[in-house]
Amino acid sequence: GAVFFLFITARADDGQEDMRARASFLKAKAAAMEYAAQANDASSSAVGPQVEAHIVASSSDVVFAYPHATLQIGDELVIGTAKEEPGHIIVFPDLNDLGRYTVIPTPGFKNLAEAAYDPINKKVYFASMRLDNQHFEVLSLDPATLVWAPVFEFKAVQNVGLSTIQTDGVFVYAGTQSTPAYLIKTRIADWSLAGEIMFSDLPGFHSSKLYTYSDRSEWYVNTFSIPTVFFKVNPADFTYTSTTLAEGGDVTDDVYFRPMTEKGGLFYEVSENYFGLEVIDTATMSATHYLAPGSYGLFSNGTDLYSLDAHDGQIIKYPKFQIQKPVVINLPDKHRVNEWFRTSSGKTFFTDFSNPSAIYQYVIVRPKSPIGSYSWPACRYR
Repeated sequence: GAVFFLFITARADDGQEDMRARASFLKAKAAAMEYAAQANDASSSAVGPQVEAHIVASSSDVVFAYPHATLQIGDELVIGTAKEEPGHIIVFPDLNDLGRYTVIPTPGFKNLAEAAYDPINKKVYFASMRLDNQHFEVLSLDPATLVWAPVFEFKAVQNVGLSTIQTDGVFVYAGTQSTPAYLIKTRIADWSLAGEIMFSDLPGFHSSKLYTYSDRSEWYVNTFSIPTVFFKVNPADFTYTSTTLAEGGDVTDDVYFRPMTEKGGLFYEVSENYFGLEVIDTATMSATHYLAPGSYGLFSNGTDLYSLDAHDGQIIKYPKFQIQKPVVINLPDKHRVNEWFRTSSGKTFFTDFSNPSAIYQYVIVRPKSPIGSYSWPACRYR
């Protein structure tokens, strides 16, 4: 069954705020438990049309474990691992040849939680945690030479967990999964701290996306908590607005941003623990909540959205981003699917969050019969 974590924060002198937070949590938990019960009921119709997939190729399963930070540069794949001490960076220079790879240990560092590509300096930056003092550290990798180095240590807080990182090639932006939680900005030219915001009452950040419009950039950041708090940050001066997603919680690290206009776009995020899927309009900061399976990540080929249901070992496809018209891709074995990739030629792959792990290439072979249908309900709130 699903596991629920409670991080309710409120000022000690504000009993009404605490009661509202508690009520929101109980409502979200009830909805999540109801969905989980439906998902575990073999007679439930809470599935969309189903198709079968076959595994046609895979990497060796002795190469890496617990992939968490993944970054695609063309058909090259860079992976950073979580949980291991020390962590590892794995580079597959061409996803069309899963037999070619390089494994790079990172002694002194673990929890390579997220990776960001710097197209200006042609480097890959990882969010990581130091083993000696549990501080947040940025690791820099040159994907051409495979030389890596620690470049920035943030000393204000320990036990930073699985943090989030983004870059625009001039600065690196990171959110720590810690209490207190920090949003930080560091200058790449000299790796000096250029800005920070501390949140004493938040349990930490776990996912984010940075997008550059014609006249500004916006950094969208999520807490890993129940309920979810969503932030829209101006990277230039570190001002922000935020909204609480009362029915959301435990948002996974792999989120997806879909730009729509110069005013904003649609931000897709999903819970690891059956608290559903949120679609946030970043221009208005309003959101639509959908009941959906627990997932370890959302990914897209630009046309469709894919959710990786690690609980049931399925990939859920939302054609043309239609969340209420899911297609379930059944895999031949139950994998804890957590990362998804597509090559320039259209080949599709996934990894599983396990030890050992591997990269698996899959193909759709046929519809599963009988085909059922179901529309997952949505509700709109502010």
